[in-house]
Amino acid sequence: MFRVLYKHLLPRTTTHFNLYSVVLHHHHNPHLIPPSIHSSAATKNYTTSADIPNSLISLFSNHGFTKTQITGLISKQPMLLQFDANNALKPKLDFFFNLGVSPSKVANFIASNPVFLIRSLQNGIIPVFNFLKSYIGDDDAAILTILNRWPKLMDYNLEDLITPKIALFRDHGVTDCDIIKLFVSSPRTLGLKCDRLNEIIEMIKKVGIDPSTPRFSYAFRIMARLNKLHWEKKLAVFRELGLSESDALSMFKKNPFLFTLSLETRVIPRGAVLKILKSKGLIKEKLKVTTVLKAPEKEFLEKYVNKYQEEVPELMEAYKKGWG
Repeated sequence: MFRVLYKHLLPRTTTHFNLYSVVLHHHHNPHLIPPSIHSSAATKNYTTSADIPNSLISLFSNHGFTKTQITGLISKQPMLLQFDANNALKPKLDFFFNLGVSPSKVANFIASNPVFLIRSLQNGIIPVFNFLKSYIGDDDAAILTILNRWPKLMDYNLEDLITPKIALFRDHGVTDCDIIKLFVSSPRTLGLKCDRLNEIIEMIKKVGIDPSTPRFSYAFRIMARLNKLHWEKKLAVFRELGLSESDALSMFKKNPFLFTLSLETRVIPRGAVLKILKSKGLIKEKLKVTTVLKAPEKEFLEKYVNKYQEEVPELMEAYKKGWG
C-alpha cells in the first residue's frame, strides 16, 4: 500500500482551508451559482431522482454512481444543486476518478463525503493531495483512506497540524514507516495536541514497548483511545482480578486490545465469575485473566458459568451484575 518517498516526508507547503472562503470563492466564480444558506434546498430530503436536475443525474451516472448514491449525496450536501454541473462539479469528479483507484471505491468515497465536491479544486483539493503525497508518496488509495477517515482534515493548516507531530514521533525514535502507518490508519490522532501525544508515547514506553519497533503503532492506536483516567481505572480493575501493576502492563504489551474491552460488559462481569470460582477452588489459580477475557461469549458461558451452575447457582447472577 505504501509506495513511500521518504526524502519528501517533511512537506514544505502550507495549506489552509476554510469553508467560508470556499463559499466566497464560488460566489466570485462566474461558472457557479452562489450557494444560499437559507435555500429551501438545504432542508429538503432528496429521496428520488425526480427531485434532482437531469444535468446532475447525468453527470453522476456517467461517473458510475448508482441512483441510491446520487440521491444520498444530494441529501447529505444539497448545496450541490446550486453548482453548475459541467463547469463546477465535473472537473472535481474527473480529478477523483483519474486517480489510481478503482471507480467503485471513488464513487463510494464521494457518496460518503460529498462535502469534497463543494471545495475548490485548485485551491483546496489538489493542494491537499499534493501535501499528503509529500508524506506517503503517490498512493492515492491511502490518501482517500485518510480523507475518508477524517474529512475535516481539510479544515486545518496541514503543515502546522502535522509537521510538529512528525518531529515529535521522530524524536522518540518512531520510524518513518510506522509514522505513515499511523497517519493512514488513525489520521485523527494527528489532531491531538503535542502534549497529549507525548503523554501517550511515554505511557507506551512505560509498558515496555520500544517506539522504534513495529508493535508501537498498534499500541499507540489503542493507548490513544484511553485517557489517563480510563487507563488508571482499567489498571484498578485488573488489580481486583489479582494482577499486579507489572502484570497488567505486561498484559498490555502482549495484548493491547484487551484494554479496549468494556469494563461494564466484559471485564467486570467475567472478573466476578472468575473471583467466585477461584474462591471456591473450582478453577486453577494459575488460570490467566487473558484467557478468560479473550474467550468468545458462548465459550466463556459454557466453560465458566454453565459448567458450574449446579455447584454455584449464583454464578449467572454474579455474571449479570458484575461485582458491584
